[in-house]
Amino acid sequence: MARLLVQFYCSAAVAVFSALSVGAALADGNPSFLPDTGNTRSFTASEEYQSPGGFMPPGHSMTVKGVVMPHSQMGTLTINRPAVDSVHITASEGLDAFDQTLHVDERGVVDQPKSPYPFADLLNSVTGMMASAPAGLQKDTTWDVTVSTPSWMSAMGMPKEMSSIKTTAKVAAVAGNTMLIHADGKNEQNLSTGMGNQRTVIAITVDCAFVSSQMQKCSRKTSMELSLSSMDITVSDTVELKAK
Repeated sequence: MARLLVQFYCSAAVAVFSALSVGAALADGNPSFLPDTGNTRSFTASEEYQSPGGFMPPGHSMTVKGVVMPHSQMGTLTINRPAVDSVHITASEGLDAFDQTLHVDERGVVDQPKSPYPFADLLNSVTGMMASAPAGLQKDTTWDVTVSTPSWMSAMGMPKEMSSIKTTAKVAAVAGNTMLIHADGKNEQNLSTGMGNQRTVIAITVDCAFVSSQMQKCSRKTSMELSLSSMDITVSDTVELKAK
């Protein structure tokens, strides 16, 4: 009996120590969205575009000034980190063709490619959000961060005032080695045009799950509401990456 009690308390001590170690790891280093240098990660990637306001038929795209507007797609996105200052992104299995190396700055934020690319937008949003986060994230930690409007929206000729969105990010939950982060915000502008007053609202929501400080799933939903005279337009675009 004495031996069993000793074994029980030793096992309990190990469990407590392990839990504390996980908590310390989360506190000591913030989660990372990109692979470590020299590593490669593959994700199931999807984009769901909706236009209930009739701006574009579902499943169709539009080319404006040589830029293809968003549409629904799904496949595999592979991210390789050949160096600390770069990532190589390759799309396959149903995704629009993409095979480029993009620069990563000293904060870990990925540069946008010259042509709009929804998954690069997601990388840019989340890496920028994590670069702005305070050290040692814990549950309910909040911080403010400004993210860029999706590049396909910018290609529509959005005014400068709509080029970014102020958001508030928050650690929604921490359980064991898992951390959930949520961010949302919106940019509302009333502009005068040749057709009358125009009200535009762009809203963004980002949700990410990190396990052992590595991104497991992350989505970004962007919606735009445009009211001009008697015309109302509503579109939304949801981009998601889920680790394989």
